[in-house]
Amino acid sequence: YLYFMKAPLLTIALGVLISFLIAFAFVVFVLYRQRRESLLRQNELELKQQLIEVELKALRAQINPHFIFNCMNSIYQYMQRNDSQTAGEYLVKFSNLIRLILENSIHTLVPLSDDLKTLDLYIQMEQLRMNHQFDYKIEVENNIDAEITLVPPMIIQPFVENSIWHGLNNKTTKG
Repeated sequence: YLYFMKAPLLTIALGVLISFLIAFAFVVFVLYRQRRESLLRQNELELKQQLIEVELKALRAQINPHFIFNCMNSIYQYMQRNDSQTAGEYLVKFSNLIRLILENSIHTLVPLSDDLKTLDLYIQMEQLRMNHQFDYKIEVENNIDAEITLVPPMIIQPFVENSIWHGLNNKTTKG
């Protein structure tokens, strides 16, 4: 008789123990999953932060602080000479250039035609700054469709800038 009484108690105790172990395993699993998801979210946020930093570096590379300083200095010089017409023209070109750079900077690739518009504005500003000491012409090969050909923004500008600053700036004759 005692054996039969102990068997249900043992079964109940075993059932309670198994239920407790299952509940404990479930709690451990939930905590583990929450921790893992938290780490994944943290890694995702870190990656987004790094992406934003890289984008800002790319934007800073496109909008060279030295270039901005030179533009502001040129506007100031025109104002000092009471040449408000040229100062205004330069300022409008500068603001349009900055707008184009900022618009293009959100894309990894832009149509070549957009990059050439930005380049043209930049060259016009440099031409104004250098008192039209050089002429220029932008040509695209006939077999290249500038509307569908994609390039990184401001890909050509550094080469043109170097050409102007190091090739034309010290030239005594028109370039």
